[in-house]
Amino acid sequence: MSNSKKKNKKKISKRTYYGVVMCLAIAVVSIALLLLFLSNMFKSNVKSKNPELNYRNIIYKVRFDFGAEDYIYLLPNKTIKTVEIQEMHEVDPDCNCMVATGEFKYIENKIRFSQKSKDKVIKVLNELSKMSGSKDFDADDIELTKYQKRILLGVVSNVEDYVSIDEDIKIKNKQGRMVLDTSSGNKIVKKMANLINEKANADYEKYNRSTMSTLELLYVGPYSISFVYKLYGTNVNEVKGYSFNYNGDIRKFEENGLKDGILGEAMLNFMSSDLYKNNASQLYANWEPVFKNKAFDTGNWCFDENKIKFFIPAKDLGIESDEIITIDVDNGEDY
Repeated sequence: MSNSKKKNKKKISKRTYYGVVMCLAIAVVSIALLLLFLSNMFKSNVKSKNPELNYRNIIYKVRFDFGAEDYIYLLPNKTIKTVEIQEMHEVDPDCNCMVATGEFKYIENKIRFSQKSKDKVIKVLNELSKMSGSKDFDADDIELTKYQKRILLGVVSNVEDYVSIDEDIKIKNKQGRMVLDTSSGNKIVKKMANLINEKANADYEKYNRSTMSTLELLYVGPYSISFVYKLYGTNVNEVKGYSFNYNGDIRKFEENGLKDGILGEAMLNFMSSDLYKNNASQLYANWEPVFKNKAFDTGNWCFDENKIKFFIPAKDLGIESDEIITIDVDNGEDY
């Protein structure tokens, strides 16, 4: 190879090297700028001083804690804002533990709900102000209805879908099967529909479209939404209960400390029913552990207003019947 060709090859190699380095540098700078931009976006609603100091003519100031110290403000022109106060902590090297610094972070949000949802919020604030006898009050000191609690949770979470869900849930008939209508755009409804509509569609195909189904919105609480699904037709009888959280995920009964008491009461209620009295001889010898194992399976239970409902196929316990054992257990917890 001639010397001139070697020199040209070295020049090309250097150019390639510098080009790669330059591209990498540009990429690093771009990523850094993007992270800075996103960080500033997040920090835009974080204040070092309580933004309430800049508010004028506060109509209502409502404390409603949800994982932190939270306040809801109703300002003139129906403007709604929330402020979350977080106490700052740092590591103390003496104890290698987190200690309060005495400083606070204030996270402010302007609630940009639709006018219809804002009107619902303001109506609740009006009700609670009358109940408290003040325009500056702690909602946790008031005996809130489940509806009022749900509305306040929607505001401090800044999620309009919580507030509007009772209106956004619509059930429609789709060729003989009842399904959730997802046209509202409510993300919670869309996610719940993934399970309910899939179940309805699968049943429709499984039984050669000879069955009918019903779907009922049973309960809308502060933390749960419940449905009852029924399937019926020739030699088919099925009742399912589903409870969802406000992420749209199916709920599992996680309060294990309450399970034994609830299951015990459910079995006592069953044993006092005519179905039990008339068919006790058919029951499996081990029907009680079978009941306990199946009771909290998905589809066999759901929350209702101040109740937990169970739906157990009688044949699962040994009774030769297509009947569904429906049992109500009183429940004083908020779900």
